Amino acid sequence: MQYLSQLSGLGKIEHADQVMEIDGKSKYNIRVQGDSTCGIKDICVLPSGQVVVVDLQNKKVKLLNQQYQLVSHFSVSDEPLGMCQITPCEVGVTVGSEFQFIKVNNNQLVNDRKLNFQHFCNSIAFHQKYLFLTSGTALYKYSPDGKLVSKLHEDNSNKWTGKNHGYFISLNKNILL
Repeated sequence: MQYLSQLSGLGKIEHADQVMEIDGKSKYNIRVQGDSTCGIKDICVLPSGQVVVVDLQNKKVKLLNQQYQLVSHFSVSDEPLGMCQITPCEVGVTVGSEFQFIKVNNNQLVNDRKLNFQHFCNSIAFHQKYLFLTSGTALYKYSPDGKLVSKLHEDNSNKWTGKNHGYFISLNKNILL
């Protein structure tokens, strides 16, 4: 059975300027009937306390309530790789060369709209009303309606080049100017 683990009570984790203390561990079942082993690729906690999980293996986006119980799921056409919060009740998910806006409405995940790109979409970040997408070799800045603002970086020397091999985006205020 596949579970989402919540860690606590296991010591301290130091990361950059933050220190997190962990004092225990709990497991929660997030499988939907028919799921194979879950492959949790990304997670986002909304201001409401609801948790949105990207399940790569089963091509699903899953919504958990504040008690980490599965309350809704949404199937996508390909492996979902990245996710970010857009509004207090909306996330964006990268699926192949698409970016899907998914809203939480009455404890249900609802597909709102899609943006299609000419490149593969790995990871996503949303900052100051702009979408930042990685393709594996490039970092792009887009307006919320999908118009290219600029290509911030590209390195074609390998399939997965760039910091963190193109999978993660860490925004520094200097690059956003």
